[in-house]
Amino acid sequence: MIVIADTGPLLALAKIKALDLLRALYQQVITSPTVYTEAVTAGLAMGAIDAELLQEAYQRGILTVRTPSLATLPHPGALHAGEEESIRLAIELKAEALTLVVG
Repeated sequence: MIVIADTGPLLALAKIKALDLLRALYQQVITSPTVYTEAVTAGLAMGAIDAELLQEAYQRGILTVRTPSLATLPHPGALHAGEEESIRLAIELKAEALTLVVG
């Protein structure tokens, strides 16, 4: 099962140290470059422990980054960039699930 994950759900799992659940539940968990930047790069810059755990999950192959090739969605600006990329990836890869926290 291919799952596309947005930043919010990943941060929540990292905070409770449950990122290994992703490997147990799903064949592949993919994120967009923007999600990686929000969750890891920005988090590491702030010294966030959850960002370190997420970086480790990427290094271990629990999470992978993929850039969507689809054009932007209609109504640009209605969604945050990470959410839009996640939706575009889900459509492009025909993912079975998409985890988002919008709002």
